[in-house]
Amino acid sequence: MKLGIYLKLLRIHTACLTMAGTMLGAIVGGERSPIILLIFAVWALCFHAWGFLQNNLYDLKYDVKDPSKQHFPLVDGTIKVTRAWAIHYVFLGIVLIIGFVLSMLRMNAVPILFLLTAITFGTMYNLFSKRTLLAPLFITISFTSLPLFSFLMVSDTFNIAMLLVAAYTLFLMMYQISVEGYLKDIG
Repeated sequence: MKLGIYLKLLRIHTACLTMAGTMLGAIVGGERSPIILLIFAVWALCFHAWGFLQNNLYDLKYDVKDPSKQHFPLVDGTIKVTRAWAIHYVFLGIVLIIGFVLSMLRMNAVPILFLLTAITFGTMYNLFSKRTLLAPLFITISFTSLPLFSFLMVSDTFNIAMLLVAAYTLFLMMYQISVEGYLKDIG
């Protein structure tokens, strides 16, 4: 298989946004080490890959009926569903392992709550996005948890900058999913 097909499956072209928000949380928290910031970037890339792959898997039954999605690797059969599920669990494992290791190094369990919130609400979005109007709220909570996770990995107290980053992420995600996302579906 070609690497490009897997990158398309993981929707890697939008991963930089997930990575930027996560790294911004760490930077606002005071992290300056390039190595630690790189770890957060890799972690966010894995989170992005896990979440978007899960979305592709849960939406497959809808995507096969959508003429605009016939080029998707799962829809056209380029990548088998069983392989995609295996890749999904590998990325989820990486996300959990890195998250828990970082948390143990800091001896702080609070960030894990935001990690689990991001995973839980991301999964709720992927499961229910086609069935409830609450779906934009689910994905908004998930993505807003990412900079909070990285911030709390490096800082013990909230500051105004972090609250602004969280508010910006919240409003950006709500607009992106609620307005732009549904507008493309109407067309």
